[in-house]
Amino acid sequence: MKKLNLKYKVLFGIAICLSACSRFVEVEAPSNRITGDVVFLEDATATAAVNGRYAKFIETNRHYINGGLSMFLAMYADETTTNQTTVEYRDFVNATLTSGNSIIYNNFWRTAYENIYQINRCLVGLQNATTLTPTVKNQLQGECYFLRAFCYFYLTNLFGDVPLSTEVNYESNSMLSRTSTTAVYTQMKEDLLKARDLLKPGYPTSGKFRANKYVATALLARVCLYAEQWQDAETYSTEVINSGLYGLPSPATAFLEASSEAIWQLTIDGQIFNTIEGNVFVPSATGTTLPQYPLTTSLKNVFESTDLRLANWVGSKTVSGITYYYPAKYKNRGTTTNPKTEQPIVLRLGEQYLVRAEARFKQNNLSGAVDDLKIIRNRAGLTTNISTNDPVEVQKAMMKERRTELFAEYGHRWFDLKRTGNLDATLSYKPEWQSTDRLFPIPQAEILTNTNLTPNPGY
Repeated sequence: MKKLNLKYKVLFGIAICLSACSRFVEVEAPSNRITGDVVFLEDATATAAVNGRYAKFIETNRHYINGGLSMFLAMYADETTTNQTTVEYRDFVNATLTSGNSIIYNNFWRTAYENIYQINRCLVGLQNATTLTPTVKNQLQGECYFLRAFCYFYLTNLFGDVPLSTEVNYESNSMLSRTSTTAVYTQMKEDLLKARDLLKPGYPTSGKFRANKYVATALLARVCLYAEQWQDAETYSTEVINSGLYGLPSPATAFLEASSEAIWQLTIDGQIFNTIEGNVFVPSATGTTLPQYPLTTSLKNVFESTDLRLANWVGSKTVSGITYYYPAKYKNRGTTTNPKTEQPIVLRLGEQYLVRAEARFKQNNLSGAVDDLKIIRNRAGLTTNISTNDPVEVQKAMMKERRTELFAEYGHRWFDLKRTGNLDATLSYKPEWQSTDRLFPIPQAEILTNTNLTPNPGY
């Protein structure tokens, strides 16, 4: 990461801190305040600095948080294919990724570590601050701990062992070796527990664009599920479900900006369209333009015919007599709506029911797991007839609901296949698939500049 971090020799100035979209930035940088230490003297500038971290998440199109996870991991799994001819895009469909793939480097690795560096810089400034209002300081620190855990969750699940940085020394950061996934998970959980303690139940501003206690708790529930800490996963998902802040609207309105299901959303005020997902998944309604990322037949066929998710979250377009299906959770592909009616939903209540269902199943609480599946299926207009005496049937139903509920959404399907050991059996149809493809390659550009980094097997 030496090459990446050299850019941070420059002072962490207000100009950088305030490079945010209008929803987050409510103050201008005083011309006489430049250095990072001064940023954290006042509530307004400190808040703007942390808000800038959210803005960076949506600054670059199709990177890991802003559409990239949904788009590229849907192709890498078995959810979508592509009509793109660009080789680096088709590498995701064909499982022919290389360490020189610029999408892997720019959209996933580099962007994540740029965010982490700046989050760490904010944490240092906040920890050293002595003049901030205590409630503001707590809120901002809690948001930073959440955001850092969020970045590391995807880094370690994509790349495996990754450099773990909690400091701001660019020289030491540039030569970090890889840290075990177990240790990264430990750090994530520690950060999220701190975030829970520091954040309040209410959102600090209008909308759900900044973290509150339940945003951190929702991610913590998922982290515990992935770490096979079943009781904790159930406890934390239950906290979110029982908070009373969220609901399960009909599939037709679940992905609107005002959705009661949203736990955490990104704001995209600075972009010319509603969401990256809508922009890339939804084809032009006119002409013969094909959907760029049509659903695979296997995903389309897993939906029951009366499933409201099929009716509302899957679009179709017929070209030359052939009907193509595509992800349509977000409907607006362009700029026709202003103000925007859709904003990307990163964490939502539906996932929390599925987290709890799986956690209960793993603790042999089959009836509890089925109860949660019923809630998800009832929202989709489906009846449930699952035997609570048959663990195989419950598990099959549980994974089916995860597939139909969370498809083309932040890589859930890819991560589910990986963590349940089903990648090889499911993706062997890909031309170049091999078991080592379970991890992204460590970018060659990073290995060349950091001699302590080692490549992943198979690359």
